[in-house]
Amino acid sequence: MQYPSLRDYQNTIVNQNNFNIPFFQSESLEIFLNPRGYPFMFVGGFGAIFKFRDKNKREYAFKVFTRDVKDRAERYEALHKTLQITKFPFMADFNYVHEGFKVKGEPYPVVVMEWGRGLQLDAAIEQDLADDGIFQCAPHFAGNLFTIVKTLQEWNMGHNDLQEGNILVRDDNKLVLIDYDGMFVPLLKDEAPCEMGLRNYQHPERDKTHFNNKIDDFALVSILYQLSIITPELWLKLHDDRRLLLKEVDYKNPEQSELIQNGLKAEEPHARALAALLVKACSLHPLEINAIEKIGASPEITDWLVLPEKPDPMPDFKSVIEWALALKSGQVKEYEADQIESPAAEVEKIKAVKPRKEGAGRWKPLSEYMAAGKAAAAKVAQQRKATTPRPTTPKPPPKTVRSRVKPAPVTPPAPQKKSFFSKLVTFFTLLTALALSRIKLTFRFVVIAIALLTFATCACILIKLKPEKITHPRRSEPKPQVATPLKAQPEHEPKNNRVSKPKFKNSLGMEFVYIPPGEFMTASNANVWQHKVILSKGFYMQTTEVTQGQWKKIMGGNPSFFRRCGDDCPVESVSWYDVQKFIKKLNRNEKNTKYRLPTEAQWEYACRAGTRTPFAFGRCLSTDQANYNGSHPLQSCPKGKYRKKPIDVASLEPNQWGLYDMHGNVSEWCQDRDDHYLQQGTVTDPVGSSIGFHRILRGGSWHAHASFCRSDSSSTNGAGGGLNYIGVRLVMSLQAPLKPEPQEAIPLKAQVKKELTEPVVLTTKAVHEYDTSDKPRLVNSLGMEFVHIPPGVFMMGSPKYEQGRARYSKERLHKVILTKGFYMQTTEVTQGQWEKVMGKNPSSFKGCGDDCPVEMVSWNDTQKFIQKLNSDAKNTRYSLPTEAQWEYACRAGTQTPFAFGKCLSADQANYNGNPLSGCTKGRSRRKTMPVASFNPNAWGLYDMHGNVWEWCQDGGSYNNYPQDAVTDPVGPSNRGKRMRGGSWYYHASGCRSASRGFPSHPDDSDSSTGVRLVMSLPGQD
Repeated sequence: MQYPSLRDYQNTIVNQNNFNIPFFQSESLEIFLNPRGYPFMFVGGFGAIFKFRDKNKREYAFKVFTRDVKDRAERYEALHKTLQITKFPFMADFNYVHEGFKVKGEPYPVVVMEWGRGLQLDAAIEQDLADDGIFQCAPHFAGNLFTIVKTLQEWNMGHNDLQEGNILVRDDNKLVLIDYDGMFVPLLKDEAPCEMGLRNYQHPERDKTHFNNKIDDFALVSILYQLSIITPELWLKLHDDRRLLLKEVDYKNPEQSELIQNGLKAEEPHARALAALLVKACSLHPLEINAIEKIGASPEITDWLVLPEKPDPMPDFKSVIEWALALKSGQVKEYEADQIESPAAEVEKIKAVKPRKEGAGRWKPLSEYMAAGKAAAAKVAQQRKATTPRPTTPKPPPKTVRSRVKPAPVTPPAPQKKSFFSKLVTFFTLLTALALSRIKLTFRFVVIAIALLTFATCACILIKLKPEKITHPRRSEPKPQVATPLKAQPEHEPKNNRVSKPKFKNSLGMEFVYIPPGEFMTASNANVWQHKVILSKGFYMQTTEVTQGQWKKIMGGNPSFFRRCGDDCPVESVSWYDVQKFIKKLNRNEKNTKYRLPTEAQWEYACRAGTRTPFAFGRCLSTDQANYNGSHPLQSCPKGKYRKKPIDVASLEPNQWGLYDMHGNVSEWCQDRDDHYLQQGTVTDPVGSSIGFHRILRGGSWHAHASFCRSDSSSTNGAGGGLNYIGVRLVMSLQAPLKPEPQEAIPLKAQVKKELTEPVVLTTKAVHEYDTSDKPRLVNSLGMEFVHIPPGVFMMGSPKYEQGRARYSKERLHKVILTKGFYMQTTEVTQGQWEKVMGKNPSSFKGCGDDCPVEMVSWNDTQKFIQKLNSDAKNTRYSLPTEAQWEYACRAGTQTPFAFGKCLSADQANYNGNPLSGCTKGRSRRKTMPVASFNPNAWGLYDMHGNVWEWCQDGGSYNNYPQDAVTDPVGPSNRGKRMRGGSWYYHASGCRSASRGFPSHPDDSDSSTGVRLVMSLPGQD
């Protein structure tokens, strides 16, 4: 059978009269279009998928075919019949229509599937890692996948291609399987598989003879093991589009696989057990692994798995045998009798698949899970009774993942001993009650009762008035104490001599105060183990948090969310890695000093300033003493105001050592990785763990409750995460005796001029201070203005976690060296400039005026325009920019998604107003605007984000950027061409600095496509 081409499908699918699908009303279907106006199309080896939406806003995938495959119709019919009966909640709706779509009057088959909503498994893992730097959802994903494979096997079915791209994670963190082309179902029991699955997830010896309900065993073991060992470091190093971590070669030689061998030695018992099971599976026959039974028999693995607590409804069949009989008895519509043997013979065949026991494979009642959870909690509490960890800042578990950290047991207070008066009152009260309870009340008993009652009342009043000393079960709060100086001080450290170590400021205005050596007791909470910490060396600590002004002087830009707060407010939204870059540059600029982050022990010692109370100011914290969420003070302390933002540093009173904002304002990074305090004993100069992605934060913040602002309270965050309540405070050591007088900063302008003899990485500050006096702006006879862009080095592309980056974007981060400068047009080519050269205006928005960008121009049109320009020019040559030149000029020294920061406002660019996640939505103007209507970037270039797409010189068919550094890249010269910058109708994700427009035919043009030129001068770079 001859199938239509993809172009035929594209041209026909927009006409809804060609659909012959009975369960759809074709006139209500809405097709999804790409930015070029063509139907969205995902191309595979045997066909393509289009995306539709019906009148109820449900989305569907329509799969059409371009190649004929043997037995395709029979295979899809079998899948259709099976999945229509089972209706598993973890599988999308699936329909096969043999003559469902007409092309040029001829009917062709189509598969209609419910569009899989959710993130692919690898994207969900990346999102979880990006949120907090640790893969907390692993037990939940693993438990869901285990349940899915177990259910399929009990129904004598198998997916056949379990891999990251075929597993979706919904918003509720439940998994959904997609891509059913190669599934095994009972009606295909005698068939060979039509595909073998992705080899990085399959048994190394698997072939086409291996096809039954056990075919998912190996992939299940492999995926569960990889989920158990994922860390940010491994993910960044090993993950790509074809694997989570492991490759096919790891399965062929597990003894030589470093990743598998490390799993056998892992600290976590479930990781060791899964690694051992994977090694064993590699040596077994692909259909004899029995993964479900072996995993279920391993308590190390089952204790780690988190099964869904609230099950979705499941099909109402009691056993696999009943399922087979249901097929034979005609419950499947249009069932062909010759596709299966007699019921008795079918039952005998299926018995080998081990029927379910009563209740097996179904969801357990919620009460059983609750009872199991209580038992596990009691077991953990008993194990941790003697090893209670220090308190950390509470952090809600991600989405529906249950927190597996159980609270430490709290010892109830001992009952207080009753006094003699208390016992006496009790005695007389009982006696009075006995007298009044007699049935016959004589006068004598009445008098005695009244007397006893009066005596008891008087005694109660006397006891109430008399102060009785009650011993509280917790230790009493000590008075603030001065830090204990060490008995044996190092020779270079004066014995607590603060006079000889005065305050001083560096060239940026950072003020530091000397903190003497000493010892202190950690923790103020009686439920947490306390231990002694000795700091044998003094250090200088910054009296305030690093301000936005100080950060800008070094880094050239201000990443803060609260920029309007001003230069004297603390810098925030900086990651731990950002701080390391800041420190590196600061150390390069400052002489005789060495800056770094404080250790956690140094921070708490400096914060306490000799006190043992929850705060350096006492047991309570006033909002006149610190900037925090005053609506939530410590218990029994008065409430205060909640400012909802940071305030200027040093606005409130300092602690006893002159340090400001140690409680609140912004949380402060420490050098240490996340690690537990020692539970007893003494430690000297602790520095924390040597491994781990999370770093310690101290001091609370403007939105934190008072309990998180205590001297001993700490929290953690991934080293790559920067939030609007996270800042930094530095410590300093002296390399040589240094006078505390202020010093002048090294002029960056001179430094940049000197370094530009070779390509260098230019920061935003260096961009602003780059000396262009010898390269002025140039304006040609058409009024086109050009600005000089210097040579330099930059990171092209985007990190995997950048908001708005699509999976198919191919924006791999890599270093690019541009050895020559160039002149770039400050605006897009306008309609007036185009008409002066070409004699006509092809634009769709002619009413916008001559100052609006020209559009409706193809890549070939721009070449004709450039050719005419060059023929009239004498000493200049015009061309399109390469992709590297365009992105380098757009970034202007930044590494954020946009040249203006992490978000793009509709007041900064002309786009459709749909922002990146977490940013504010803006208006959509639905047309082009005059060029230079918004502020330019740091190099004076306008409309690099939005207005119209801009053609680049490069071809666009290459799949990805290189991994290593490249010099002056040009790209291929094929027919597909790249566009950059987004447009008036596109969302913010397509307007990012790194965003790469879809490769387009050189003759394509529309109302959102324009051009910007670069120019070179003879004899200049």
